[in-house]
Parts: sequence; C-alpha cells; structure tokens
Amino acid sequence: MRRRRTGLAPLKAIVEGVLREDEDAVRAGTGRRRNIHLFTGASEPVRLYDHPALTELERAYPWLQVVPVISGGAAFRGEHGLVTDVAAGISRGRLRKRSPPGRRDDPGGGPGAVPRRAACAFR
Repeated sequence: MRRRRTGLAPLKAIVEGVLREDEDAVRAGTGRRRNIHLFTGASEPVRLYDHPALTELERAYPWLQVVPVISGGAAFRGEHGLVTDVAAGISRGRLRKRSPPGRRDDPGGGPGAVPRRAACAFR
C-alpha cells in the first residue's frame, strides 16, 4: 500500500495564520474575523489527519468550520464523497452567498490531481 502525503499541514498553517491576523486586526480595531471553512478528507474516519487538533481549533474559533469528508463506506456522521465535490457543492450552495465576488481565497492541497480538481470545481 502506497502512503500518500497530505496537503493539510500547510493549509492548517495558513488557517492558523489567518486566525491570528484577524484577531490582531479586531483587537486593533482595523479589521474583522473572516468565516473560514476547512475541508479535510480521508478514506475512513481514523485516517483524518490531525482531527483532534482541528476540532480544538474549531472550538477556540467559532467562525472556523472544519468539515471532515470520508470517501469510503465507513459509518460516519458527516459528509461522504470526495472532498472536492463536497466543498464545491457546499460552496455553491452556502459559502458564496457570504463572500462578495472577488473576495474569496480558495487555497487547496493534496495528493495527485486533487488541487487541479478543486480549482476547476470552484470556478
């Protein structure tokens, strides 16, 4: 079995940086908190990368929503399918209403074709 590298660690670092920047800007009276949705994926729940830490981060910052997605058939109370498909469907249905055109950043990462597929899905 080939082990895949994750693209989540750099995205997690970006999210943590944005959360810190927003807090500093709010404290200084020069900015606001941005709603952030971080989609993570795995074939089964036990393979979700750094999920306990992401859950804690979500508790600390209520405007952060971590959306775990499972692609396998495991019993899981959450989203099922490919991360790119779930993120694109949720984005079209809810997230874009909150963000004016041209005011969104959609960084993506992951193995193989995942970033390209995500970029196409968000166009």
